[in-house]
Amino acid sequence: KDPKALIEDRHQKIRHYLSESPKLSVEEVRDGVRKVLLSFVDFERVSEMAFKKHFKKLTEDQRKSYVQAFRGLVQATYLKRLEPGKKFEMEFRGEPDVVKDKARAKTTIKSGDHEVDVDYLLYLGEDSTYRAYDLVIDEVSMARNYRKEFYKLYKDKGLDGLLKRIENRTKEKEAGK
Repeated sequence: KDPKALIEDRHQKIRHYLSESPKLSVEEVRDGVRKVLLSFVDFERVSEMAFKKHFKKLTEDQRKSYVQAFRGLVQATYLKRLEPGKKFEMEFRGEPDVVKDKARAKTTIKSGDHEVDVDYLLYLGEDSTYRAYDLVIDEVSMARNYRKEFYKLYKDKGLDGLLKRIENRTKEKEAGK
């Protein structure tokens, strides 16, 4: 799929879960949105970008633990912005910019009085499908936003301290804090 069709399709699926929320439990809505995110976000690549210089130093097991924790945080952050039953609209700000195997799809998401610009940075995978490797929310790269904090936590508390902090932040976001 081309970048625009992919983003439109995934937003349609997310919108479906949110509009079906009266018939579904909050957890079913969240699980549905998580599945949609997993279908087009390359969490391994996003995780690597957020931990850049330290990522390659991790063992395979450490990478898995870190990617899993970070994926949970990203999903919780995304889900916190989406209220079941609340309508939202997405519109593109122009056509996606495509250069070789990368694309940037610029969108604005509106819900009630709230409006947020979300740009999807995508790459064309070996299977000829675009996958998101970063989200830029109101001009702030998600990966870059976490990088400085993650570096400091890793330096001060090691990987275990970093993972514990990520997991605690995920729980806070899931609890609506």
